[in-house]
Amino acid sequence: MDTFTMKFQIAQGHLEIGLIITPVDMHHQQFKVERMTGENNPVILTRSATGRWHAENPGKWPITDRKFQKLGKMIDEHLHKIEQMKNILVLTDFSEASFNAARFAAELAHQVGVSCIVLYHSYEFNPIAMTLTSQVPAGVVDVPHKSIEQLEGLKKDLEVLASKKTKIEIYADDLPMVSGVKSAAKQHHAGLVVMGITGKSELEKILVGSNTISMAKVCAIPLLVVPQKAKFKKIHRVLFACDVKKLSISTPVQAIKSVVHKLDAKLIILNVGRSDEDQFTPDRVTGETLLHEKMDDVGPEYHYINHEDIARGIMEFADKHNIQLVITVPEKYDFFESLFHRSLTNKLAFHTHIPLLLLKEAI
Repeated sequence: MDTFTMKFQIAQGHLEIGLIITPVDMHHQQFKVERMTGENNPVILTRSATGRWHAENPGKWPITDRKFQKLGKMIDEHLHKIEQMKNILVLTDFSEASFNAARFAAELAHQVGVSCIVLYHSYEFNPIAMTLTSQVPAGVVDVPHKSIEQLEGLKKDLEVLASKKTKIEIYADDLPMVSGVKSAAKQHHAGLVVMGITGKSELEKILVGSNTISMAKVCAIPLLVVPQKAKFKKIHRVLFACDVKKLSISTPVQAIKSVVHKLDAKLIILNVGRSDEDQFTPDRVTGETLLHEKMDDVGPEYHYINHEDIARGIMEFADKHNIQLVITVPEKYDFFESLFHRSLTNKLAFHTHIPLLLLKEAI
């Protein structure tokens, strides 16, 4: 999560001041708090295991512990808003795959109570205007105008699908796609980014597939990848695919629980090993213990299987067990990239119909 700002009244009778809040640690338990006008000695707020806030460094602020508790609760509310996916940022390049992802997001909005869907387009990434022989978009002068027209058209289509309580906005800029998405997500307080993936043509696979992988590597908030064959069905069963041996305190357990709770779905946890040897190691025992400590309170199902191709094993399991959403935490992206591998035998993500939700560690 990036730095964010908020208004805060230090004392009764005083005007609200602007604050800059910066996460200090990966687990979002400690924050640096500075005034927008400058701060030589910033406040350091720390959240304890019980959820109580403590001013580890109160700086020069003449305020009580009660006020620090209030500030901490405001930070919690901001984090909760992000985790609850109230605002969704949908990426579109005007391909059918991105339109399908947008339709999926609009229907998902009914189930999770989304307040706002923001349709985002980067002029920098426009496969429709590109040709194989030229890297310059055709009719480049008209791209912004035509893009806005297409965004408005997509907005009208989605208004029929989305809840009347969900506002739909459009947004476009000329930033490179990855930095543009980061900027748009921050500006619109997005708790989820949605993008499509297509298997239609080799050119689209190269353009869209590579951009999806790039986005997964840098996107700080949850990223939902919607395959072109995915059609929305109410999500009743969610699969968390993990490598038990790699589980740690930085695994985003609360984010997973938040998603499952918001969907009111059943959680199924799957560990896939390549052989029986993977099932009996010290790391496996440690990971299993941590998994049960952190997850048993939501009553998940636990499954362990072996498959020489991890990605294929996960998707075959998902098909067999009626899964509507797969969650994973691709620490080093080897799993995720294997889904988008372009060999003839491994184009799995281009053929699956199950959406993938990618979470970062310590969200």
